[in-house]
Formats: sequence, structure tokens, C-alpha cells
Amino acid sequence: MSSLAAREPDLSWSRAVISWYRSHKRDLPWRDVNNAYFTWLSEVILQQTRIDQGTAYYHRFVETYPTITDLASASEQDVLRLWQGLGYYSRARALCATARQVVTDHGGQMPLEYDLLLGLKGIGPYTAAAIASMAGGQDVVTIDGNVYRVLARCFGIYQDIAASQARGLFQAFGQQLLPAGQASDFNQGMMDLGATICTPNKPNCSACPVAVGCFARQNQMIEALPVKNKKIKQQVRYLHYLAITTDGIGLWLRMREGKGIWHGLWELPVLETAKDMDWKELSDVADTTIPEGQENLWSLLLPNLPVRKWVAPKHQLTHQTILANFYVLDIAKSADIEPMSDFLTTLGYQYLDQAALEAVPKPVLLSKFLASVSIAS
Repeated sequence: MSSLAAREPDLSWSRAVISWYRSHKRDLPWRDVNNAYFTWLSEVILQQTRIDQGTAYYHRFVETYPTITDLASASEQDVLRLWQGLGYYSRARALCATARQVVTDHGGQMPLEYDLLLGLKGIGPYTAAAIASMAGGQDVVTIDGNVYRVLARCFGIYQDIAASQARGLFQAFGQQLLPAGQASDFNQGMMDLGATICTPNKPNCSACPVAVGCFARQNQMIEALPVKNKKIKQQVRYLHYLAITTDGIGLWLRMREGKGIWHGLWELPVLETAKDMDWKELSDVADTTIPEGQENLWSLLLPNLPVRKWVAPKHQLTHQTILANFYVLDIAKSADIEPMSDFLTTLGYQYLDQAALEAVPKPVLLSKFLASVSIAS
């Protein structure tokens, strides 16, 4: 189809969505609070996160940091620890940066204007529209995956939603549907409709308030819409972690620096290989595969110490599949304990006891290891 939509927007369609929402809306703690900070928190937490999981984190953040000023005053490490388990840790770091920017530039008050919200670090068009409409009452439409799906199916929109121009086109079309002064209910109604009725698979068309006249239903194209041609390339990574202890109680870890999904979290020494390997094969790998600066660590440990192995469950991320092995080594049994400890220290590792291990923010993989394996020999 060459045109953007099979039918022109009709405000009676929008009023049907709003009426359905007011009768069927989900009971969510961040709704009807009239608090831009809480709205922003919920939107960031729910990115790439199920509502049932995100709700518990929302309550923790609201209780721990009841105002944006409280959040701005928190250390990034404390915020990462509270975020632990949600993944996509860049969101937690962005929370800190945005909160501090709001305090510095806006006197600790989250702005309500769409354009001002876009000027904040980590806030894009969707989140800005959500805050502006739900907390600020502005007539701006929100476009997320649920809304793409509802609009594409109901109005026969063939635009590839993975294409760069899709958001602008859907935004302009959705804006025409927006009844003046009712943006909050309309936006939330569209999201609830997509999340509970017009679902990706097996939508419940019999319960849909706008099923009559739905393009996809009339033309047997429910599975074909929305169009999304971009394929996510999955990378398989093989990681080998050293759980090094000197007393069967603590472990050597350091905070990850630089870029990456685990920046700011604490991690064990790790070696990444191009394929899965056992302990003996790791002992034979070329130095070029060992992280820069850690050659001596691996040459000291790999050939000389007995190990216990724990194979982690497959860890699935959006773009990566992580296959990890954890090797428990007790260097107290080695004659080289002092040079090993000294070298770990020079590499920035710290020996953390159980209380410290619990307190620092960690990747989910490490938390699963600590919950599953006793490091005592």
C-alpha cells in the first residue's frame, strides 16, 4: 500500500479507545499519581521489562528515593545495587545523570513541557511524551511497540516500524487521532489495548473496542502487521570466570570500567574465548586471547591449581547469548598466595567478604553463581 493508512483518522475511534480504557484500565501504582518524577521512574523501569517484574522495582525506588532530589544525591553504586536484576544497566546510570540535571537546571522539579523534557539526558521522544501527557496534560501522543501494533493493524499501515522514518510517520498519524485535552487517557488506553487485547500473537479481537472496521481483521492480515523487517543479530559469547578465594568466604572482584553493558558493576576475573573450552583447553590458549594486563594472572593460576567448575544456565540478552563457566580456585592452597594476591591488587581487584559481596552491584550471572555454589572447599 502506497499511502500511510487505509482509512483516515476518526475521533470516534479514539473516543471508543478512551471509553474502553476508563472501564478496563489496569491497576498500576504509577497511574493517577499526578507526579512527573514517578511517571518518569515507571517509564524508565518498564523499558525492556515486564510489568510484573518492574512493579516491585518501582516500589523500591519510590521508597528509597521519594523525590528526584533524593535520587540525585544518591551514589551511582547504590542506584546500580537497587537496580540489580533488571538488566540494561545504562538505564540506571541515566537515571542518576537525569536526576542531577533536573536538580542543576530545573531546581529539582521535573519539567512538564515536551521540548524541555527532550533536553534531559536519557529522555527520548516516547518518555518525553509520556511525562508531558500523563503528568503535564499536554496534547502529545506516545508511540511505543504496543501503539505501533494497534495503529498498523487497525488502519492498515504498512510502514516498516524498524525503519528510521517510522516513528515520525506514526507520530504524525497518531497525533491526528488525539482528542484535545484527553491525551493521558488516550495514550494509556492505546498502550493497554496493545498489551492486553491487540497482542503480538493470538489477539483477543472479540474483546476489542475498535474491532469493527479493523483493517487487519477484515483482510486476514493480523499476523502480517505491523511490518518489521529488521532482524536482530544474536551474538554467542563464551565467558570463563575465576572465582578466586583465599579463605572459602570471600572473593576477588573489581568494578568494571569503560563502556559495555556491565559498566559500573563488580565482576570476577574473566576470559572470553571464541568457543566453549574446558579447564585444560584454557590452560593452553595463546596469550593473545587473555585480557591485556592479566597475562601473569592466568599463567600463575591456570596450570597450577585444582578447580571446581559450575556451568551457568544460558543467559539471554537482547543481542547476546551468554554461555558462562565459573571456576572456583582457592589460592590459600598455593605456595604463590602472596604474589597472586599482590598481583590481583595491582590489577584493581579487591577481596570482598560475604557482606561486601552482597552490598556491591553485580551482574545477574554472578548473583546466580553466588546463590548456587558454595565457595568454601
